[in-house]
Amino acid sequence: MKTREIVAHHEAGHFVAAYFQGTVERIREVTIEPSGSTAGRINGEDPIGEDAAYSDLCRGIIELSAGYAAEILFDPSREDEAREGEGRDDECIATWLGWVTSDKTRRADLEKRLRCEAKALIEDHWPSVVALASELLQHTTLDAYEATYVVAIAEGPRAESALAAYRRYLADGTWPRPTPAERARRRAVARQVHASGRESNEMATARPEHLTRR
Repeated sequence: MKTREIVAHHEAGHFVAAYFQGTVERIREVTIEPSGSTAGRINGEDPIGEDAAYSDLCRGIIELSAGYAAEILFDPSREDEAREGEGRDDECIATWLGWVTSDKTRRADLEKRLRCEAKALIEDHWPSVVALASELLQHTTLDAYEATYVVAIAEGPRAESALAAYRRYLADGTWPRPTPAERARRRAVARQVHASGRESNEMATARPEHLTRR
């Protein structure tokens, strides 16, 4: 069973991926309020249809994959359990991959690549995920403006360069990867966050103590 902390990081992962892929404008709110069989969700318009462009489908798959990536980075011990709980996202991903190609090998290769890109994006912007998850735990639901504000503050001076890096990726397919040492550092910090139940000093980011609800 997913705790509120797990759900908050999962949904934060989805939103952060949308933010850095330039698709956040379709999102109305992000919430960890349970509803039916879902423990949390992103509410808004879903622009993905069978006639969607290849690039839009890829961005959608990365966004869906980012929830799982954030969840297991927060708690690596839940990798197998988290994978079993991804039914809804996995069904969507399978459908969208089927729209791209009917070739099973090509679908598998594309899924692997996009999941790796989602993982790299979450690792690179982990402080934003932590900051947004913290606000969700405090307020349960954030509208898109509030969530965007949290991410922008968490990124600080990195926000502009990070968005520029993603635009370069869209243009020529190159994406800056963290070094092995940086990946190891982030995993160590993630374990520290999980063990302490709160943000570590290293990941603490300057942001409002409270976001006024509108």
